[in-house]
Amino acid sequence: MAETKRDVTIEFPDKARVLRFDIDSLADMEEYAREPLSTVLQRGCSFAGVRMMVKFGLQWKYPDVTIKKAGALAQAFIDQGRTLDELFNQLLDAVKGSGLFHTPKEEGDGNPQAATAGPSA
Repeated sequence: MAETKRDVTIEFPDKARVLRFDIDSLADMEEYAREPLSTVLQRGCSFAGVRMMVKFGLQWKYPDVTIKKAGALAQAFIDQGRTLDELFNQLLDAVKGSGLFHTPKEEGDGNPQAATAGPSA
């Protein structure tokens, strides 16, 4: 699969990796977390959340990536002098870039909300 303008590239110590979120990866993430994505994102930056987002953001290109490998990549990102918050923000950019969410301009907490179908009232 070719990269798209919706992809986000994250520089890990060994190489840059392209993350992509689509309906399948986000649904898989919800099934893994056993709760809606909105609930996961409302908690903000967490170790488990970051590790999970790395795993499912990479699965489009690396379908066999494990949760442990995702954790090792997150740790390597931090070991290079960067922060968990920085990684989380890049992951959040990838989720927002999926085109599946909108962020209300005047309300909300900045976390993506699911896009709705049909005309707004």
